[in-house]
Amino acid sequence: MLLRRCLATLLVLVTAACDEEAPPVTPTQGELPPGVVARAGEESVRIQTVERVAAAQNVAPEIARERALSDALFAAEAVRTVHPAVRRVVERGVLARAVLEEIARAAAAEGLPSDAELDAIVAERWVELDRPESARVTHAVALFPKEGGGRDEALRVARAIEAAVRDVSEPEAFISAARAVPHGDAVEVRVERLPPMTPDGRGWTSSLSGDHPAGTYELAFARAANALTHPGERSGLVETSHGFHVLLLEERYPARRVPRADLRRALAPEVQARRARERERALRDRLENETVIEVARNFDALTARFGE
Repeated sequence: MLLRRCLATLLVLVTAACDEEAPPVTPTQGELPPGVVARAGEESVRIQTVERVAAAQNVAPEIARERALSDALFAAEAVRTVHPAVRRVVERGVLARAVLEEIARAAAAEGLPSDAELDAIVAERWVELDRPESARVTHAVALFPKEGGGRDEALRVARAIEAAVRDVSEPEAFISAARAVPHGDAVEVRVERLPPMTPDGRGWTSSLSGDHPAGTYELAFARAANALTHPGERSGLVETSHGFHVLLLEERYPARRVPRADLRRALAPEVQARRARERERALRDRLENETVIEVARNFDALTARFGE
């Protein structure tokens, strides 16, 4: 049925510019083979086809028969008038689409998402589906020298920064005060505002397209940031592998967690699409392993004119 419809569509496209109309043909009635309810030339319409059309389009059997017969008429004419090479292209496309639709049906038939399927999506989209409480901070860090050593000097500079920002609660004032601390050439000082981070070190950011993951942070740093409770609060010195930090809390964010039952319903279409893609990938891999594929040696020369 699908192949007939595509051939019929092809014929309509090929003959759309034709203005000449053929005289109508009056249908006749007669004895047909068992299971066949109509025939257009050599094209037969079977009762199973009518049943499928009636069920799919929710129409009466008589209407379904006429629609199937119309497809058969056009398909018969397409077979007669359309070049065989064009028909083969259409047939391949129709058969490929039928396989993909069967894959999609099989994926949907597996039912609601399993816990493992939900966990895989939540792990990727944790920012919108399962985000812990988070904190956004501005920090100043006295970096350890790249060549090693210099820890004591970095600690001295960090303590000076800590003292300089002791009474500061606004981010811009914090940045100015930290940058004004002398540090010489031995220690580099970096001051920056960071995106929100969770206690386990996952960063995230917001944009017009939504919230997205944005890097990771050392556990000691993320825990210190999330230990601050109110905007304007400062941390003590926090040591990481990069150096000694002083943090200023700018904002806290509540957790965002979607209930499991809601997730199962909301993510069902995405899970089914993933199942279908995996089935398609597995089928393609199997077919590529089992099928001999040849490409013309002069492929580049043959297709060079396409870009002209």
